[in-house]
Amino acid sequence: MADDIDSTIERLDQMSLDELRAEWMRRQRRPAPGCRSKELLRGLLAYAIQEKAYGGLTAETRRRLREINPKAAGSGKKGAPRKLRLMPGTILVREWHGTSHKVVVLENGFSYDGQRFADLSTIARGITGTRWSGPRFFGLNKPAQTR
Repeated sequence: MADDIDSTIERLDQMSLDELRAEWMRRQRRPAPGCRSKELLRGLLAYAIQEKAYGGLTAETRRRLREINPKAAGSGKKGAPRKLRLMPGTILVREWHGTSHKVVVLENGFSYDGQRFADLSTIARGITGTRWSGPRFFGLNKPAQTR
């Protein structure tokens, strides 16, 4: 069975985008997602084939995905932004224009340069002089840009 699945998935590599859409329709009995990337559609189709053969996500995995982001679990609802969970005592470091800036995570807020702040964005704004997402500036959700 595994060999059949592997060979089926390997055949997907040879298909054009239109052929992949037709294969999706044949297997899923509905139009393919509107993606324009052959690689993305091939990956989605390969997952669907494997899911049918081996089973889908466990109930525990689906529950955990809903906790992380309801949209990721297929509920169709947009998930809430991820809440930062930093342990008190954690030190965040960011270099900006050749100066190293250290922020200490407190029980309720942050300490920077001898002052207490409620959020990281206020600190980032003070360092840069412009509006920044504090979590982004300190590299907690996406790579911070260097200027």
